[in-house]
Amino acid sequence: MIYKYGMKHRGVSIGTQPSDFISFDDVNKKETGYWSFVYYNRKLSNDEISKYELTFIAEVNKIGDD
Repeated sequence: MIYKYGMKHRGVSIGTQPSDFISFDDVNKKETGYWSFVYYNRKLSNDEISKYELTFIAEVNKIGDD
């Protein structure tokens, strides 16, 4: 399973999300409400979600699934 998170306040950059992500997509904030979607092979802890101001979007089978 892959875990998808949204970044509402900034896009992916050094130090703006946990570094062990497997992929990310920069997206149109006006269309999606997010600057980036970032994908992990693990569920992030509540502390990580809070620290990096992420939003859990979904569990997906592959990157690009919604």
